[in-house]
Amino acid sequence: MASGFITIPDWFSFENQGAGVALADLTGAGARDLIVLMVDNPPDQNRGLYRVGKKLAADGTATGGWTPWMEIPDWFPLRTKASTLRVADLDGDGRPELIVFMIDNPPGQNQGYYRVGRKLDTTVPLQAAGGLDADP
Repeated sequence: MASGFITIPDWFSFENQGAGVALADLTGAGARDLIVLMVDNPPDQNRGLYRVGKKLAADGTATGGWTPWMEIPDWFPLRTKASTLRVADLDGDGRPELIVFMIDNPPGQNQGYYRVGRKLDTTVPLQAAGGLDADP
């Protein structure tokens, strides 16, 4: 491990085509959680996955452990040019939403896409927690 960097456990991908991180208090308990996006680049189609490092300490360690990797439904690019994610309470209900952004890199012109995952928390996968919408 390089000095100062913290390993994200169980990073399984041998090739990646994007990644991202965001910080948010997903439980409302006052502790920040680290949401990590990985775009896996196997020989066939890419896939987007995320996991949450719970209760991030001042030194950057996830003192509450890590959720399993959870697949982002309907990730379609064969080649992802870039990706990121953000967290915000879009509807004011006190539960954050996960906004996932990707750039598809097909032959020809690239295209950007985003989806919104509703009612994100640290205990259930995004698709079970409220799904992903095409629009916020």
